[in-house]
Amino acid sequence: MIFGRLSLLWRIRLLTAVVVASVSLFGLIMVVFERVATSQKEFNDTANSIVLALTPMLQNTLVVGDLATAQQTFDSIVQQESVRRIALLSAHNGRTVIEAVDPASAVKRSRPPAWFTTATGVRPLVKLDPIVVGGTNYGTLQLEMSQNKLVNGLWRSTILFLAVGLICLTGIVVVMGLVLGRGLAPLRLVTDSARRLAAGDWSERIPPVEVPEIAVVADAFNQMGEDIVRRQADLVRAKEAAEAANRAKATFLGTMSHEIRTPLNGIMGMTDLLLASQPTEEQCGYLELVKSSADTLLAILSDILDYSNIDSGRLSLASLPIDLMEIANEVVEQFAFRCRNKNLATRITFSPDPLPTLLGDAARLSQVLTNLYGNAVKFTQFGEISLAIKAERHGPTHSRVQIDIADTGVGIAPENLESIFDPFSQADGSITRRFGGAGLGLAISRRIVETMGGQLTADSALGRGSTFHISLDMPTVLEA
Repeated sequence: MIFGRLSLLWRIRLLTAVVVASVSLFGLIMVVFERVATSQKEFNDTANSIVLALTPMLQNTLVVGDLATAQQTFDSIVQQESVRRIALLSAHNGRTVIEAVDPASAVKRSRPPAWFTTATGVRPLVKLDPIVVGGTNYGTLQLEMSQNKLVNGLWRSTILFLAVGLICLTGIVVVMGLVLGRGLAPLRLVTDSARRLAAGDWSERIPPVEVPEIAVVADAFNQMGEDIVRRQADLVRAKEAAEAANRAKATFLGTMSHEIRTPLNGIMGMTDLLLASQPTEEQCGYLELVKSSADTLLAILSDILDYSNIDSGRLSLASLPIDLMEIANEVVEQFAFRCRNKNLATRITFSPDPLPTLLGDAARLSQVLTNLYGNAVKFTQFGEISLAIKAERHGPTHSRVQIDIADTGVGIAPENLESIFDPFSQADGSITRRFGGAGLGLAISRRIVETMGGQLTADSALGRGSTFHISLDMPTVLEA
């Protein structure tokens, strides 16, 4: 609505104009109807007086048959402004015997519109009085009062009232606009200051204002600004403290990973030496258990170190020519022995179209595929594991590649599909007890893929397996 888009000042002006105009029109209507009622009563009294005065004269003249005298009397009466026509009607057929009409009524005058006459409710006033002498009916006296003067006067008064009212209303609106403009200036100041504060000018303050009501708002606004500045400073300090704590955490994780790795490498080396020294069968079993535990611990430390580097923004990617088919074959071959032991079928498919030579970090991409394929092997007890690579779009400088790794393992509940990519998160609390792991592999893989400018998503259903989708937009090697 247009009214809803108007400013407060124009809304007050418009409402004031409507209220004043409505009250004025109502007053005008009341005055008009009062004048009509009064005039109608005056015309009725005048008509009665004329009839009372004229009846005895007509009785005398009609008895002697002196119609000429009656005509002269009629002619003199119509000279009055309030009488339009006077006539004597026959007692036998009702026809006009004699009459006199105001000559001015036949002249075309400037009259008000018909709707105005109808609206005022002015009705023609006609008086009929029988002339009876000695029981003989000599006719009927018909007297018609003129309403032209009344209607014309009301029309002129209405036009004058509307003209003066319009001028006064315009003056009221203008004066009110000036007064309200000065009165609302502090409110406009508050509005402008609020806009600047919302735009980020935290130093914006409202100067003292004289209007008490707006002064309260200004004080509250200034207090709010002070609170925002104080909270902003608190947020900055909290952010700096959090960043410092995050840096300290990353440094601690990286340092501890390196420090733990050193004695762990010693343990693994000594374990290999002991295995080579022809231990007993029982000792060999113990040493193999130590070696397996050390390998698991080393993998966890590597994941923690990788996540620490990624979280602190120290992950760097190489941009060298890579062969996706070779990387995929190496990853599948790496887990071939475990798949055979679990009787899992493996399948690897490539796009029928030849893949272009792409630029990327082969080591990091191999790490992602190893994590995803290793999870597929870990969580699948029967069925198959497949790896598919296809080029979805070729371009002169970039190509979009889709990599899908699917399994027929335990699957993941739909409500956990996003949380599995959170660090130190597992889809089920029992997974850590059954399969081990720190819950960092998927988080690291997603961060690496996102750093490459791609996306890592998953589709799964409990008991039906999972499929992980990698979508990468990779640069291509420009041919010479």
